[in-house]
Amino acid sequence: MALRAQDVESGLQSGPDLPPFATREFKKTFLAGKAARLAAHIGGADVFEEKDIPRLEAVADSLGVEPLLLPVVLGVLEEIGFVDVAKKGGEVVRVRENVPRYGDLYEGVGQHLASQAPSEVELATLESFHHLTEAPRIDDGGLPIQQLSLKFSAPILEATDNAGLIRLVQVPNGEKLAFSPQYWDENVEATHRLLQEFGDERFRAVHKRVQEEPGFSLDGKGFEHIELAKRLAAEGVLPSPDVEGLKGKRQFAFVPYRGFAGDPAVQSKLVEKVRALIACVRYGQHYGTGSKILYPGAILRAFRDKGSLRPHSDPFTQYRMLYDMGMVRLEKASPTSDRYVTTFIDTEENSQALEAAISLLAHGSPVEAVSVNQELRNYAINASYQEPVISRAKRTGTFTRETQKVIYEAMRDIITL
Repeated sequence: MALRAQDVESGLQSGPDLPPFATREFKKTFLAGKAARLAAHIGGADVFEEKDIPRLEAVADSLGVEPLLLPVVLGVLEEIGFVDVAKKGGEVVRVRENVPRYGDLYEGVGQHLASQAPSEVELATLESFHHLTEAPRIDDGGLPIQQLSLKFSAPILEATDNAGLIRLVQVPNGEKLAFSPQYWDENVEATHRLLQEFGDERFRAVHKRVQEEPGFSLDGKGFEHIELAKRLAAEGVLPSPDVEGLKGKRQFAFVPYRGFAGDPAVQSKLVEKVRALIACVRYGQHYGTGSKILYPGAILRAFRDKGSLRPHSDPFTQYRMLYDMGMVRLEKASPTSDRYVTTFIDTEENSQALEAAISLLAHGSPVEAVSVNQELRNYAINASYQEPVISRAKRTGTFTRETQKVIYEAMRDIITL
């Protein structure tokens, strides 16, 4: 719930201003989202002494946690057990952090949010978003957010569309497809046609399996919906890069996650690199010669922590895709050896792709790459880093005339009560 709250909070804060009567419904979600994001950036700092508090405030402010709100957010984290806060005269003078890694972090914040009795509007928005992160669906008007009164559903649906969280798109036959652009490519017509042909339940089962196992092998022995998975890959609905090794060419499927920020062309290249990294280690896991890879994530962590892998007899085929993308070098282990060392090329883009791939295997979502600004986190943890110049996202977009009319009518009713 916390990861969804963070997405909703950051998305709604960057779009058109919700009317006050809608904004106040999201108080608990916004607070949970800010708490999760701050915790993810200060984990590893250990202690902020009194002299460090201005640095903590600068980091928080860059994340959309204004100085006046910081004590409240720290209070939430203290209730969860992620920080200990010392105050003097009402002012924060010391913060000791005990933030866990990402999975436990979001679980802790999510449990706290659930205990705070979120509003009906918050729950409807979070549940609708979560439902569509699992798979698109043909819109039947059944999303929880669509059950709210029009004064809430109209502006919130438009704001979540603007934020890339929830979108309803009409297809040629007049129906609508509901999906989350952050978690699904906008291959609307093909997705709608396949949902009609195979049904929501089977489509969701395939999506769930691939989401739980990024780089799912389309040999898929034992998976009852493997033919549908292959069909989705063939139609381009599930991106499925090929890897060729000594045991031939194999395909590995991914859900079309699109949550990376920035220029679409750069985003597309980054996503390709993430998928390539995972597909290559999945090949070694399922089809490796000699000794198979038991823990794909460990291979990616070796790239990150050690910079290279142990000498290997088959890198030119298994890791050829990474070589062609400029992610690795292949060098002989020694002049007389028939084995090669695969060395990671440590560029900013490659490193971001690697962190995202590690996170995707661990959590099913590239949390570190998407939710954490590494430059800002470095500054939070180590004051010797230069303070990054980061401005908060500016609000973009305006409501349509129809939604503005709904908001006006709702505000008029409130004023005349």
